Amino acid sequence: MVSSCIHGLCEIMKKHDLDVAISGHAGQGSFCARPLLDLKNAEDVRRMREVAEEVFAMVVEMGGTISSGSGDGMARTEFLRLQYGELCDVFTRAKQIFDPGNVLNPGIKVSAERGTIVSNLRYGPDYARRQTEPKLLYRDEAREDVIEKCHGCGTCRNLAQALAMCPVYKALQTEEAAPRAKANVLRHLLSSRGTLPPEDEVVNEMIRLTDLCVNCKMCSTECPSGIDVSKLMIELRARRVEKAGLARDEKVARLWNTLLPLLATFPRAGDLVMQTRAARFLVEKAFGIAAKRELPRMRPVEFAGHRKPTLTRTRERVVFFTDVVVDCCRRT
Repeated sequence: MVSSCIHGLCEIMKKHDLDVAISGHAGQGSFCARPLLDLKNAEDVRRMREVAEEVFAMVVEMGGTISSGSGDGMARTEFLRLQYGELCDVFTRAKQIFDPGNVLNPGIKVSAERGTIVSNLRYGPDYARRQTEPKLLYRDEAREDVIEKCHGCGTCRNLAQALAMCPVYKALQTEEAAPRAKANVLRHLLSSRGTLPPEDEVVNEMIRLTDLCVNCKMCSTECPSGIDVSKLMIELRARRVEKAGLARDEKVARLWNTLLPLLATFPRAGDLVMQTRAARFLVEKAFGIAAKRELPRMRPVEFAGHRKPTLTRTRERVVFFTDVVVDCCRRT
């Protein structure tokens, strides 16, 4: 039966002049066939539907199930009556009883609508990219192609300790915090499909997304497609700043090199601002810096250029470049 199924799959693909990748569990008789199609091409979208009809008909005729281990979903909903017959009416009735408002996964499993396998495609024949100029120094990189490399596998939603993927998602565990959500929104913003919301809504969405990225770059390390979402977020921040300017906390961060030496000139007053609960509460309200954030203690300014170097008896020489934090904050 297994060999007959694989042979049948190959014959169907050969008929439609398609290459196919077949994977699965031979012992269980469970297979996944992935025809190599370009779903931005209308002809390939048509062929995908024809191939699905023939493959599902073959599987049912062999006494197999089209649901497999991946459930039904939109890709199989319209073909379920082929397998379950009148039992589909029972599915519909059960759905109406337990979900009369049709708010739980509407259109999935109980829909009689045709064409669901080719609806809501990630790309589709109507997909096109807006021609946009980068704001930063990535002009030699195809940012749009990077975004399209995300195929929604969900690896970035993995909470396993073995993966260091996206600490923001691990903390919040919401879809919008995952790198793939950012890639999806960016792809929509850069595509010409449909219409974009009003500009202020786009800016607000950009702010919300960029705030959910700390530029740790673990996504580029762990993502199977190697997508550097953090770099795309930097590009998005540049676009957002161009439209709406810097946020309050960003303006403070921009002045950090000026503010820290000023606070360190009067270290007790600086610690009063940096350490006391009331002052930090006011700083949070005024500048957006979280009151719960642990801030370093001040010490009198010692300009790096005025320090005498400490020599050690070693053949190696190390040059240590200090920054404003090292100059102004106490060592712990």
